[in-house]
Amino acid sequence: MSIRNSFLIGVISLLIGWGCAPSRPVDDSLKLERLNIRCTEYWQKRLHDDDLKELYEKFEFPQNLPAFKEYKYKAIAIRRITISNFDINNIILDGDNATVKMEFALVLPLTSKPFKEPLADKWIWKDGQWYHIFR
Repeated sequence: MSIRNSFLIGVISLLIGWGCAPSRPVDDSLKLERLNIRCTEYWQKRLHDDDLKELYEKFEFPQNLPAFKEYKYKAIAIRRITISNFDINNIILDGDNATVKMEFALVLPLTSKPFKEPLADKWIWKDGQWYHIFR
């Protein structure tokens, strides 16, 4: 076998080995950072965007997701309450699941004084992305 053939076999073996290597798990701190960004983007879009179809397809975890008509009805219903602000207080990771503890500043119809309301939002990590669990 020539040196050239040996070299090519070595390079091919190395490339095949890299392609078959298992992917490394994502660090929890990176997961937390990504969830913080994704959750903020989700709630900003849910409260202010009119494109609920994009929100439904991009952010919601597809398993056990209701039909779009039901989703749209619930998403629009929340808009009757004015949410002036929201804060992410804490994120609790449990493997590929997470609970995001939030606080919303709400103003009910016919009132002017906002009040704080806590919410525990559920998320799931799937294929390198966080998805909201609709409820």
